[in-house]
Amino acid sequence: MPAGASTISDDFMLQEDVKLMVGIDLDAYRLSISWSRLIPNGRGPINPKGLQFYNNLINELISSGIQPHVTLHNYDLPQALEDEYGGWISPKIIRDFINYAEVCLREFGDRVLYWNTMNESNVFTIGGYDQGTTPPTRYSPPFFQKYNSSRGDSITEPYLAVHHILLSHSSVVRLYRRKYKIILPTNDTDEDWVATQRARDFFIAKSLQDALKQLYLIDVIDENGAITSIGQKMAELSLEPSLSRTLMEANDYGCIPEALTIVVMLSAKTTLLPLSHIISTTRVMQIIIMHCAIGKVV
Repeated sequence: MPAGASTISDDFMLQEDVKLMVGIDLDAYRLSISWSRLIPNGRGPINPKGLQFYNNLINELISSGIQPHVTLHNYDLPQALEDEYGGWISPKIIRDFINYAEVCLREFGDRVLYWNTMNESNVFTIGGYDQGTTPPTRYSPPFFQKYNSSRGDSITEPYLAVHHILLSHSSVVRLYRRKYKIILPTNDTDEDWVATQRARDFFIAKSLQDALKQLYLIDVIDENGAITSIGQKMAELSLEPSLSRTLMEANDYGCIPEALTIVVMLSAKTTLLPLSHIISTTRVMQIIIMHCAIGKVV
């Protein structure tokens, strides 16, 4: 089925589904926007049918007294971006995700009050770049050898994907706060305008301060001070957490940093196991996954 085509029953059962929500007294509905449906090639022209569908859904929800909570990414990446540069393992994804998010904020932000950037980024990172069990099915031996593939790198690519996910998330938060989360004065007086600027400065400064408390926790040195195999790979990639200060505008409304603890065996003679296999071992690496909301429009 071509990118942007109708793939879910919501397209045909929209009003009926909303009536069912009203019937069980729902006052909120979490929905995900399909990047592929809205912008089929990942960048460039907007699909007018996709845009109309989401406008119809949002309007139907609001007119029925149901508040939409919108997620921007839920396992759905335009195939064109995967083919062009590898999707989430490339830093190019950051700019494209920001542009996609801006389209959503611009088109729907006048009605949608609650936004989330990513859903289950930990799950699609492990499945897509470590195990190869979910799109884009990238992994490398000895991980999941039964598939007998050498596409991808299960040691480094999960880190690259997480890195770019975090940068994309935090960049969109910054865009949202600077351009779409508006703080306005109650009255058009000098005193209220001064207070408005003070509030803007406070929220931006606070988010930067919070951001500096965030860290990537990557096991690059063992208990003897020697660099681990993962540490060597990270050094080759020059993946420095210090490059990610833009992360740091993302710890406000509803944000829940999830420390995903992943256990792997690292020794000279031990086969590296998929990250999903939680086993007893001496090596623990933690990846901070920001699974959180952008915020509520003021």
